[in-house]
Amino acid sequence: NWNNATFPNPGVATITVTATNGGCVSTTSLQVASCCNGSPVNGNAPIVFTNATASQILLALQATSLSNINRQIVLNGVTIIDQNLTITNCQYIKMAPMAEIIVNPGKTLTITNSRIAADACPYMWKGIVLPDPSANISVSGSNIEDAYNAIWAKLNADVYVINSNFLNNQTSLRFTD
Repeated sequence: NWNNATFPNPGVATITVTATNGGCVSTTSLQVASCCNGSPVNGNAPIVFTNATASQILLALQATSLSNINRQIVLNGVTIIDQNLTITNCQYIKMAPMAEIIVNPGKTLTITNSRIAADACPYMWKGIVLPDPSANISVSGSNIEDAYNAIWAKLNADVYVINSNFLNNQTSLRFTD
């Protein structure tokens, strides 16, 4: 019963399933991460989003971009960039365990003088994925930290990076067909 699942706080639960069929036994395990709630910055409570789109985030913040936000923004689950999104001067974008950002085809994610990391939570996040050649990312003067694949560009998606740091990532830039 998934409704009764418990996690260490914060943490990752391991679900193990064993199946038998005609004498054949197969066992597999899956790690499921709990959500991250973040922590206050400068006395301001974190803003937490779970499985949100860029449109939903901007609407909730009554903004046209994420600019000069001096509080923690926590992203749980999958964040979809469904419209062009600019993140500028935001030092407190925190990624929950196994969270990811997916840039939709034809959309651009621009990150300038900002920091995206999982340090509010003790587990790595998946990273930023560009699944289509028409998806774009531009990173300037920023840090992307603690991801399995900080930026994963598939099918020749456009990646522009200048004067930025990739710290404590398993893979910083990944390009695949």
